[in-house]
Amino acid sequence: MALSDKYFLYDKRGIQIMFIHREAHHLRSILALLAGMASFVIALVAIGGLLFMIDQSLSGPNSSNLLTLLLGSTAIIVAVIIGL
Repeated sequence: MALSDKYFLYDKRGIQIMFIHREAHHLRSILALLAGMASFVIALVAIGGLLFMIDQSLSGPNSSNLLTLLLGSTAIIVAVIIGL
């Protein structure tokens, strides 16, 4: 397994016209992955806090938790999208 890629470009006659050395940017890829994971966690905590406040304000003897369930499912989907 190579850490970088090397390419040779040829013309129609098979003569080498260019050499390309493409560096692998592993640190950049790892940082992008960590940033995505961090944004997912932040979004999930923020939306979870909002859902908790909504649940506390709607809780009562005749209240249904269906709204909280729907908002929670939506929150997870939104957090995943933000994390991407």
